Amino acid sequence: PLIVLDGIPIRGNISDNNPDDIASIDVLKGPNGAALYGSAAQNGAIVITTHRGTAVEGVRFTLNQTYMREDPILPDIYQNEFGQGTGGVYNPNSEFSWGPGMEGQMVDYWSFSDSDHMDGLQYPLLPQPDNIRDVFRTGHNVATNLTASVGRARNQAHVSYTYTDAGGMIPGNDLRRHNVTLSVRSQVGERLTVDSRLTYLNQKVDNQLTTGESFTNPLRHIYRLPRNIRTQDFAQFEYFNASHENRQNYFNVGSNGGANPYWTLDRNLSDNSPDRTLGMLSLTYPLTDNLRLMGRTSYDAAVTSSETRLYNDT
Repeated sequence: PLIVLDGIPIRGNISDNNPDDIASIDVLKGPNGAALYGSAAQNGAIVITTHRGTAVEGVRFTLNQTYMREDPILPDIYQNEFGQGTGGVYNPNSEFSWGPGMEGQMVDYWSFSDSDHMDGLQYPLLPQPDNIRDVFRTGHNVATNLTASVGRARNQAHVSYTYTDAGGMIPGNDLRRHNVTLSVRSQVGERLTVDSRLTYLNQKVDNQLTTGESFTNPLRHIYRLPRNIRTQDFAQFEYFNASHENRQNYFNVGSNGGANPYWTLDRNLSDNSPDRTLGMLSLTYPLTDNLRLMGRTSYDAAVTSSETRLYNDT
């Protein structure tokens, strides 16, 4: 659908708009949207109206904060009876969990690390029911908003600033966002009304998750963890070999599809930093009591910088 902000169609992501600035949202379906905004709204329109300044004595300040907590919902769909391997046979290099039943029998350790104290040794084959849950963390989203309104009968202004600090349920996936909005309404002379609005967004996203079967998607590797891999062992995601080369600590070296999820989290890194400026201006002049002449214009500019860092052995 078309996004309409204070009467002006805008492009881009609707989430770029600060929710604390929104006074109301209306949804126009199909023909209703097209009748007002043309063919661009043939699939409907989301019409957003933002807060404006009001005529008040002095300056009115508002401060609010919202907090959201996120916890992963992991259904108990993982079997914890069979360990690494296939066909009931243990294989320390297998990415599957259809090996022998896990009864505490001693088996070869899976790591190829030269510096790992378990290298070449054995350990008890036991189920690790929490090794998937251990990779996640509790997510959070904290948004702090400060607004100020000032105005008289002919001139009103509204300023809003919101800082958002968020952390996803995947470690390292973080967001910091600054939203600043200034809106001014003035009556010039007896009949002309000028409305203006300027919004600036600055955002930094660390390690935005890839999706689907991408090899850099940590969820792909988290959900495939063999049931006997201990968290304390797998969290040691890297080591230096005899040639002093940094290597991923994974049980199937050279795998075309598998990886240590902790390596993926700490050694497949990305930064995404969008900046967006959105300006709007409208002039309204009443010709009669029932007819008004209105002119609108807008400015929308966005610049995004991004960086991806993939370590050797990814």
